Amino acid sequence: MEYVLPVLMALVLSFFIIKIINNKTKKKVSRVFYRQSDMHVLLKTFFSRDINLENKPSQIDIRNQKNMVKVIAIDEKAYWVSDNIFYVADLINNEPDFSTTRPVDTSNMSKTDIDKMLFILDNLGRGNDNDSSSSGNE
Repeated sequence: MEYVLPVLMALVLSFFIIKIINNKTKKKVSRVFYRQSDMHVLLKTFFSRDINLENKPSQIDIRNQKNMVKVIAIDEKAYWVSDNIFYVADLINNEPDFSTTRPVDTSNMSKTDIDKMLFILDNLGRGNDNDSSSSGNE
C-alpha cells in the first residue's frame, strides 16, 4: 500500500509531462491550407492525362455551326448551300449582294460549268468547322 501513492503520483506527473510535450510538438508543425484552385491544379495533372479537352467544342460553338453557312467566292460570284439548295449571288466589294441571290440552274449548263459547280460543292464540304481565314486551315 505504501507504494500505491508514489506510483499513482508518478503516473499523473508523467501524464502531464507527456501532454505538455505533445502540445509543444503540435505547435511546431505548421498546417498548410490549400485553396480549391490549388487542389484543382494538383489533381488535374493526375486525372486528365488521357483526356483531350482542347478539341471539344463548346455549346456556343455547336450552336453557331448550326446557324452559319460557308460561302465560296469565285469569278465575282459567291456560292453557298442552304437548305439543300445551291445558291449564287454577285459580289460587290468582295461581299455577296444578297439582292441578286438565285438558285443555280444546272439544266442549261455545259459540262465545264457543271464540273466547276461540282468543284465548288466539294470545296464547300471540305475544311474545318472553324475555318475562319486561319493560315493553317484548308
